[in-house]
Amino acid sequence: MNNSVQLSFKVYSSDGTLLDQTADGETASITLGQGALPEKLEDVLSSSPSNTEQTIPLTAVEAYGERDESLVTWVLKEQFSGLDLVEGMRLEAQLSDDATPEHVWVREIQEGRVLVDLNHPLAGMDLTFVVMIHG
Repeated sequence: MNNSVQLSFKVYSSDGTLLDQTADGETASITLGQGALPEKLEDVLSSSPSNTEQTIPLTAVEAYGERDESLVTWVLKEQFSGLDLVEGMRLEAQLSDDATPEHVWVREIQEGRVLVDLNHPLAGMDLTFVVMIHG
């Protein structure tokens, strides 16, 4: 597929809380087919005409998957040398010498160790995407 689209969006939780959005008047450039978005969302976007708003509800499984607590682990703080870590920050980190860099969320910092979460921040949540593709 690998089509690039310009879109504006809002993402809501199942209780209607706005979780993310493009800034007013701004668009995001997304290349479809690279796995940046949930597959069902990409399918709808790839078949949607320009300048039409789409509301796409996704279950947690369809969106970013269920939370996997095995992806929450303690690592040595020294693996983040040179970084001023703050609980709640997201960063890219290589958690072992032979690993590829991963996007992690710093959940907790204790003396000498850091609790990191490799789950997507929206994992485990039913979501509704309201999307406008700009032509």
